[in-house]
Amino acid sequence: MKDIEALVIGGGPVGLFAAVSLLQRGISVEVFDSAGERAVRGYACGLHPGTLRAFDQVGLMPAILELGHRIDRLVIHRGAARIGSAELNAIEGKYPYALTLRQFDLEDILVQALQRHNLSVQRHHDIHQLYARHGFVSVTGSANPGGVGTAESPAGSLVSELVERRVGYVIGADGYFSTCRRVLGVDLTTVRPTRAFAVCEFLADLRGWEREAHFDFSSEGVCAFWPLGPTLGRFTCQLYKGLDEEASLEGLRELLRERAPWFTPNPEQLCWGAVAPFEHRVVRRFGQGRVWLAGDAAHSTSPVGFQSMNRGFCEVERLSELVASALFDEDHRPSVFQDFEREQQSEWLRLFGIRPEEAQAVSSENELAPCIPASGEDFEALAAQLRASLARPHA
Repeated sequence: MKDIEALVIGGGPVGLFAAVSLLQRGISVEVFDSAGERAVRGYACGLHPGTLRAFDQVGLMPAILELGHRIDRLVIHRGAARIGSAELNAIEGKYPYALTLRQFDLEDILVQALQRHNLSVQRHHDIHQLYARHGFVSVTGSANPGGVGTAESPAGSLVSELVERRVGYVIGADGYFSTCRRVLGVDLTTVRPTRAFAVCEFLADLRGWEREAHFDFSSEGVCAFWPLGPTLGRFTCQLYKGLDEEASLEGLRELLRERAPWFTPNPEQLCWGAVAPFEHRVVRRFGQGRVWLAGDAAHSTSPVGFQSMNRGFCEVERLSELVASALFDEDHRPSVFQDFEREQQSEWLRLFGIRPEEAQAVSSENELAPCIPASGEDFEALAAQLRASLARPHA
């Protein structure tokens, strides 16, 4: 049985960043992922200002700035009318803006950061049990190294290697279908009904639209446009019908005409499109003792504001600090993990638009709160701007 200080379960962007953040603090770490390869694309493509600050702390921003696309303004529409806006430069700190960046590109940057520490994701590693012991967690699982079979043990067969680890702390960032959450026996609480969204990336002449994210709220639901570059955009739209239709360029154009009359660029090519359900849920507890959840393993929301992934980055950054304190600080207080639990639950109430003193003033139906690309104090700064902007008369 091998001893390590921290085990990250999940090799997506949140799990990869957890490993980078732990390594930056001098903590020995391994990363297990049950999948055989990385997903070609993901729904998340936006990085909040708070995420950029976290990435800056571990030296990732030069690579991210090289590939990312800057967003400076949020614009709110009702029908064809523009009714409100917020400037991201109201956010304090080194990065008063958001970035759009494809999830696959972000994962490349994180994987390269791990490789500089001579660490790679151990794929085809499934976790079966986590046993809390005095001073450590006993982890058992199985592995099919490389995900390829032999004549004696073909890929996908029941024959696999036993995996055992004795670890100080476990961070479960293994996505919505989290094995770590299941092993912990933690339930997700439904906050809002499940909603279906169409997500389409397309090529178009986006001159004049490159630095603004646009949102529209109507009786048919929310829709949003995010630019990913001067000619690449993403349109996300809540749907109640046509859920089984194949994505097409003409279908995208029709959707834009019906749901986003304010959007004037004409899509010239559909890069990809999909329709998927998105639940609005959060765990009853983020963890206990030495095992904690983060990212999509702990919560899910709409794809419009990329909040689940970005909050995941904030969560694992904080957990990395707490693990380092527990391992190396003689004055460490075990109660700080309980503080972490309370902080995350409180933050998700705000992000779901449940706290009326902050969210209802922004949108009477609390629909805007989950779309704001920020959390914490950054969220409050943007919400205050939107509140004032929406309260002004508009032609």
